[in-house]
Amino acid sequence: QINLVPDAQPVNSPPFRYAPTGKQIIEQNLNEMLDQGIISPSTSPWASPVILVPKKDGSLR
Repeated sequence: QINLVPDAQPVNSPPFRYAPTGKQIIEQNLNEMLDQGIISPSTSPWASPVILVPKKDGSLR
């Protein structure tokens, strides 16, 4: 749960564009986290963009 400032408005920003391989990595990670109960589906107007970060071994997280 995140407590919001009263009357705060969500910030509107366009989603990032990803190559098909990036989209596949994101979907795979999201599905794993959903299956493990780490995250849950949401319809909130508040959201943060997904950013792929390279690990030391060159793979993406």
